[in-house]
Amino acid sequence: MRGIIASMALAVAGAAGIAASPAEARSRAEIERCAALQPIDERQIVRQTGVEIPRNPRGLRRALERTIDSNRQVLAVETLSGKTYCLDIRRMASISKLDMKQDGRFVTFDWEGYAPNGYRSDGAILIDRWGDGRHVDVGGTPGFSPSGQLVAAVHQSNYAFTALEGLGIWRISPGGIEEVAHVINMPQLLDWRVDGWRGENCLILSGVRFSSVPLEVGDLSQYQRLQYVARQNGASWEVTYAQTGGCPG
Repeated sequence: MRGIIASMALAVAGAAGIAASPAEARSRAEIERCAALQPIDERQIVRQTGVEIPRNPRGLRRALERTIDSNRQVLAVETLSGKTYCLDIRRMASISKLDMKQDGRFVTFDWEGYAPNGYRSDGAILIDRWGDGRHVDVGGTPGFSPSGQLVAAVHQSNYAFTALEGLGIWRISPGGIEEVAHVINMPQLLDWRVDGWRGENCLILSGVRFSSVPLEVGDLSQYQRLQYVARQNGASWEVTYAQTGGCPG
């Protein structure tokens, strides 16, 4: 009787998509193919576990389970050509906002930890699964242009050593990811973010004024955000306050 009940429970779970078989959930990234890492000071290896995959939404979880594998030292990502791209995560104490973008071409996440020089640092990793794979630390959560050919991120860190300070824009091609703009001259705000693109030459940014937030406040969702726009101006970009409502159109 118990066997019958157990079989019925498994059947219902499978029909509802609650559980996946081990074969379905197994990652196609072959972490054993990752080359041995160069030794570093054991005190800089701050991770205790592999990267945790978010439970929801379920579709994202299943896609990540099939695409990545990890331990406390390496994140392995299956590329679109079936190879394995390996990223050293030993200095990344915290990894969050793990996601897949642009129909699964990119794996992204935010991180906090340490720079190679031992100082505190943070950023956001964009892993391109095209070809053999590659990655760029874009500083903040990336936003893609309507064509998918440009990606932007904005970041002002509390730490002195970061990969990006300001606004960065990169061009995406089959051959790689190339930085096309880096804007440093920006107001000092908290929680800068890319709110969206308007065409290929203008994007909406926002942040929170320092003076409006008491010390030690972590959740900034209740505070007013100031809107800025970034526009292409010839070969460069500039960031200005959105006095007239933002980008044209």
